[in-house]
Amino acid sequence: MRNKQYDFRTGFIDLLLSCFAAIVVLFIISTALINPTRVVKQEGVRKDAEYVIEINWPQNIDCDVDLWVMDPAKNTVSYQRKDAGLMHLERDDLGYANDQAREGQVVYKSKFNGEITTIRGLVPGRYSVSVHLFNCRLGGRELKPGSPMILPVAVKITKLNPNLLIVHESTVEFQKIWEEIPVISWTMNELGYPIDWDTTPRKLIKIQKNTGMS
Repeated sequence: MRNKQYDFRTGFIDLLLSCFAAIVVLFIISTALINPTRVVKQEGVRKDAEYVIEINWPQNIDCDVDLWVMDPAKNTVSYQRKDAGLMHLERDDLGYANDQAREGQVVYKSKFNGEITTIRGLVPGRYSVSVHLFNCRLGGRELKPGSPMILPVAVKITKLNPNLLIVHESTVEFQKIWEEIPVISWTMNELGYPIDWDTTPRKLIKIQKNTGMS
């Protein structure tokens, strides 16, 4: 009698089981690739920027907050100058003034109050971010500079390439209109990564003296 350990049918069955297992594995892999929600992206979301600096504030408050960013060459981007060096302010958000559209008798409002500045190249050196509460309206009436206004503003800085990385998140709170709050300064190294964070940076704009504020 032949030893069953060397029966060719055992090897054939093993071969069939191995082929079946391989088919199952290939099916799982192909299914994962087809489903985009399972794909882990290794690259940044945008191709036209290296960093995105964004601010946002509550949608139900009609205020105009301005984002100011300065690069190592002392170029400053804001609503006054939307392009400087390799920086670009994508939108000057004025509050409700440019956050709504009318269609007949229906008024549609944006759900987003915020501004975004992009850095489109890696220039090593010191960067600074500041926010300024330009004005607010209450019941359609514009409030005067110096008027009390409690307004939280969220700030986020994201490095996009080669992988999306949130490098800073914070929330500052305004106490009055026309106030400027320096948010953060940091140094970009030769590889484009942020180092040497400073949460007590200097202001980027000169507050008007006739308002009695500094």
